[in-house]
Amino acid sequence: MNKFSILIISGLTLTMLWACSSSSDASKVNLNEGRWQITTEIKMANLPFSMPPTSYTTCLTQDDLIPRQSSQEQNNNCEVTSSKVDGDTVSWTITCNGDQGSTTSTGTITYAGDTFNGKIVTDIAGAGTTEQILTGKRLGECQ
Repeated sequence: MNKFSILIISGLTLTMLWACSSSSDASKVNLNEGRWQITTEIKMANLPFSMPPTSYTTCLTQDDLIPRQSSQEQNNNCEVTSSKVDGDTVSWTITCNGDQGSTTSTGTITYAGDTFNGKIVTDIAGAGTTEQILTGKRLGECQ
């Protein structure tokens, strides 16, 4: 995997998981709080190879509905430009500014108790658009 691919993957992961939800309707989401395993499959039309899925664990709560890795909270170049809760679906838009331009990601997740499915579409300046398919499953209590 070349340096550009690693940079794109890192940027996508940071962008995708940085946001948090602050909607007053959060109590209506069908989310069983706890520790979750999140798996992401990235689809990029310009790559000549398939990227393997990646997984990580994080805690999700009714106050923090959008999954992210702890290292992403340190990324100060990203801003949540919108977020919304509609029933069991959480949606958001994030814009990140970096050395190679800005990146905008729009994502949705629909919760179903101990699982979720979602998708994030990211427009990367100079590199095109990527699609990330998200699946999540609850593993147990947060530690």
